[in-house]
Amino acid sequence: MATTGSILKTSRVVYLTLSSILLAFGCGEPNVYVVPEQQICPPTAARCVEDRLEICADDGTAIASLTCPLGCANNACTTADCTPNSKSCLAPKLSEQCSATGQSILTVCDFGCVNGECTTQECSPGLTFCDPGNDKIQQCSPDGQSIQVLEECPFGCDTVLTQCRSAACNTGELRCDDQGNPEVCNSVQTGFEPTGVTCDETCIDGECFVSECIPGERRCAVGKVEQCKPDGSGYTLWQECTYGCISDGQGDALCAKCLPEGIICDGMTIQVCANPLAGWQDYLTCDALDSCVQGNCTPVLSLTGFPTSDALRILLTTAIADCWIDMQMAPKGAPVTVCRALDTSNMSGDIGKNELQDWFCNNQGKALTEEDFMSADHFAAAKTVYGCGLLDFQDLTVDTTNSAIHAGLYQAECIAYDLGKEEIIIAPCLDLD
Repeated sequence: MATTGSILKTSRVVYLTLSSILLAFGCGEPNVYVVPEQQICPPTAARCVEDRLEICADDGTAIASLTCPLGCANNACTTADCTPNSKSCLAPKLSEQCSATGQSILTVCDFGCVNGECTTQECSPGLTFCDPGNDKIQQCSPDGQSIQVLEECPFGCDTVLTQCRSAACNTGELRCDDQGNPEVCNSVQTGFEPTGVTCDETCIDGECFVSECIPGERRCAVGKVEQCKPDGSGYTLWQECTYGCISDGQGDALCAKCLPEGIICDGMTIQVCANPLAGWQDYLTCDALDSCVQGNCTPVLSLTGFPTSDALRILLTTAIADCWIDMQMAPKGAPVTVCRALDTSNMSGDIGKNELQDWFCNNQGKALTEEDFMSADHFAAAKTVYGCGLLDFQDLTVDTTNSAIHAGLYQAECIAYDLGKEEIIIAPCLDLD
């Protein structure tokens, strides 16, 4: 009994060891033969017995046997080459049939393989397609047994549109590559190839080019600014300059915004050009009784608008009164003196002497007050000159034709004073010289 117990114990150990081996092979639960504790086979050796695999235990005292579903070969269970009972196309003309035991059977098809089976057709009936070399358009016959060429494609066949491609370029055509060097259309017109020329500066339309100027830079020319063309091939007009072209001090050419060191009139304001890049700047506004002429304030009264307007009449009356004030300050024995000329070129009608006096005398102290004039002295002088009232004598003489101040004249009539007669005169300027 002691011996039997020993054998059973040993057999249990062998069972566990073989289980580990067989499970590692993925062979499932083995059948175990209990043998006496003596070596009966080479340890771990394996052999095929028909469709079964026998494996010797680690100590050689037992043998495990299992059935191989796909057969036994080369001392191991045979594994499947493919999915049993499946079929597929491994290539356009190569069919694979898989047996029930997973054995792969390959067949080369004469025409083609479809869904794992060889077809008896060369192509799909009526199908139009590009040939494998992509240099012609082909069409399958109605029975699928033959292929005919529909069109030769010297520049290649478009497999998406199934049509011949156009030439990529014209023979001898030039262009510039991404590195700025010339390239030429190849002899078969399928694309461009390098010419072997390397440009020192840049490439334009397939030719090396050396620029005459830096693209975008500007320079001064007579009365204008010129700018270098984008390709550097020369200069072209950028801007006409009213006051000429100057440099901004940083190498850029710009049109001057005013005449350098010039002086002009802007209405009653004298403007100067201290900085040609800044433009005209106000320098001095002339007195209301003067005018700005050629950059200078000159004693010329500019009358604009309707002769019946209060604004025009107040301005003229103020100028007459101002001349009277000058007369009061003149030295005795002074000759007839011109106070200022009249500019009536923008006045729309004549002004009669009596019209002016009647307007002032009828409105002074009412619609007209000293606040309407440059000063209280000018208002008082106007009353003296116009001689309002029965006992007052008029101190204004209008010596021009029809005793009127005429519209449409420029410095042809002047306001003056005669110190000897103590009166104000409006007469042709030439008569007062």
